[in-house]
Amino acid sequence: MFAEAEARISNAEIRGTNWIGFGSYMVSGFIRADVEIGRYCSIGRDVTIAMGHHDISALSTSSWFP
Repeated sequence: MFAEAEARISNAEIRGTNWIGFGSYMVSGFIRADVEIGRYCSIGRDVTIAMGHHDISALSTSSWFP
């Protein structure tokens, strides 16, 4: 796992090659595949992160924003 300064993953099972950005944290859960977590992300308890893709060139990655 590669992490920028001030990034924290407290209690998680991690598989694959992962990157976590500055100021981000994960409380607990699983990272199941190769993922990139951006800067200033807050990830709560018992979260599972797997393969997927978000279009980061769009204005928002939210499904509520057309």
